[in-house]
Amino acid sequence: GPLHLAACTDTPIIGLFTIATAERRRPWGRPAETFAGMNAAVDCVGCLHRAPMPCSFIDCEFQDERKHACLNGFSIPAIVEKALTMCKSPGAAR
Repeated sequence: GPLHLAACTDTPIIGLFTIATAERRRPWGRPAETFAGMNAAVDCVGCLHRAPMPCSFIDCEFQDERKHACLNGFSIPAIVEKALTMCKSPGAAR
């Protein structure tokens, strides 16, 4: 929700994706210089797309130490680097 609301503006956005993949749930119509979708660095990212339809809620498929690993599967330095790059791009100064 908030990601798609932000997409209505010309503000550069970084979307962090866990149960859905950035490729399938990114806001449409945003150029690469104003939107960056980052998937969690875990093997199970995108589990929502593997759930049987219709899917209104999905719980983690793991019940061990991997449970909700996708929530911690982001590199803070990579996010900061992406934000700095986006802020320096010509499309960011609108």
